[in-house]
Amino acid sequence: MSNGLFTNQTSVCKVAGDDKAKMSWMKYEELVVIEQGVVLEGWPNPTFNPNNLGTKELQQTLAALKNGTCTWRKLTEEEHKLRQEDYTARLANGEINIQNQKKQSDTGKKHKMVPEVSGKKCKAVNDPNNDVDKMSST
Repeated sequence: MSNGLFTNQTSVCKVAGDDKAKMSWMKYEELVVIEQGVVLEGWPNPTFNPNNLGTKELQQTLAALKNGTCTWRKLTEEEHKLRQEDYTARLANGEINIQNQKKQSDTGKKHKMVPEVSGKKCKAVNDPNNDVDKMSST
């Protein structure tokens, strides 16, 4: 699946010319278009987030990505400037609602880390979902 939905991170990096460029469906306009100056042209659906598409729409989108009718393009400097100005104006008018990520309930608390066990990443001790605690208490 060289031009599928799952390779869009790589495509964004290539087109943006930045290995650290990030793809975000939820914040496409803000993080992809405005910050990186990259657009996805030929998107066959009214919404940009594949999570909000049904099977038929996903199949159409995948077909468009594979056959090249939907492609990534770097904006010209002038296009990028116009998009940024438009975005800023819509943001100021309240037309765009930026959704900030919720903070974790344990934000700011210290966590004791345990070494990796059986290929699992470190988990905080005293975490009820921590497999390491369960293994050490048996």
